[in-house]
Amino acid sequence: MKKFTLTMLLTVGCFLSISLAQSFSVQYSVVPITYTGRIYGLNNITVPASGSDLRIQWNVLSTDFPSDWLIGSAFCDNSLCYDYNTIYSTASTQTSGIYHAGTTEAFGYGIDLDNATTYGTHYVTLLLYNQAIPTDVATQTYIIDYGNNNGNGNNGGGIPQESLCLFPNPVIDNLNVSYHNSNGEVPTLINIYSLDGRLLSSTSVTGKNTAINTVHLQSGIYVVHLLSSQGAILADGKFTRL
Repeated sequence: MKKFTLTMLLTVGCFLSISLAQSFSVQYSVVPITYTGRIYGLNNITVPASGSDLRIQWNVLSTDFPSDWLIGSAFCDNSLCYDYNTIYSTASTQTSGIYHAGTTEAFGYGIDLDNATTYGTHYVTLLLYNQAIPTDVATQTYIIDYGNNNGNGNNGGGIPQESLCLFPNPVIDNLNVSYHNSNGEVPTLINIYSLDGRLLSSTSVTGKNTAINTVHLQSGIYVVHLLSSQGAILADGKFTRL
């Protein structure tokens, strides 16, 4: 780990800025990324002028990254950068330098999947909180879409790629469903089934990203089907309700 000045540029599109805590806010709570090559970006932290100087403690809350994705990701606060050996394998909590009141300061990420051979859509969620007020929290979720036709030189003959990401998984309340299809096809229905095949809920959707409330479900494992307007299954997956 080395101390250094972040000079990374945000290479993803424009996203809604959401404040999730009173003493500090993150620039983006959700960052969707279509991977076409190494990405280095900033997801900065702002402390309002009315607040106080603080340190941020943070850790990986959950991820479904394949093993060959873990080695290609790193995160940096305003003091240090941490590679996969630290943030994933030890499940440790990192502590930033001081974020000063009335300023926006760096929090960064790097994604390098050029050597990965696993394709699909996967996520990692970070939990950040004020060291002095552990209940004052925010999250950052990075959704990476890495298909083998994304221009990385391994296009597999241009075969269309479908990918489904369910997060957080396990889930307590809202399950986020993110679907990407290289042909641009969008699901119109999301069905949730029990493991014995009973249909438990059916949700109409109009886009590729949907949040579904699962509080009515008992603890257990469930199956998700994404259906086209013709009733064809575009993708399926499983999630665990805590």
